[in-house]
Amino acid sequence: MKKNEKGYTLIELLAVVLILGIISAVAVVGIGRLIEQSKERAFVAQALHLKEAAVLFVTNERVERPDTLPGSVTYKELYEKGFVEKMRDPFTDSVLDPDKNGTYIGIHLNGSIRNVCLHGEEKQLCPDTLADLEEKNIK
Repeated sequence: MKKNEKGYTLIELLAVVLILGIISAVAVVGIGRLIEQSKERAFVAQALHLKEAAVLFVTNERVERPDTLPGSVTYKELYEKGFVEKMRDPFTDSVLDPDKNGTYIGIHLNGSIRNVCLHGEEKQLCPDTLADLEEKNIK
């Protein structure tokens, strides 16, 4: 009499579970880094958004007061004058309060933007030049 031996042994099942565990561990690490990179890119995008708002601010200031340009403009000033809305920190997902936040945009005497210094709750991006507005400079 022949036994019906359909199915898998315990060793085969353990091997499959082990392989699936290793694959999922690698995937979790990869996805975690992908999420962190997305947050960093969002932070840089906010800094670039502030730069564009500052360009509009400078244009507006030239019309209203052509003889004087400020050396910098703050996130609070841009918010109060309607150039930006309240921003969210991508790392903490909380709203950055314009009254308490130290974010500013430096302006050259000719009206061009010198630098953007974006302060989040945990991290900041404050390079010396606009060319350095990159993820690698977030501290």
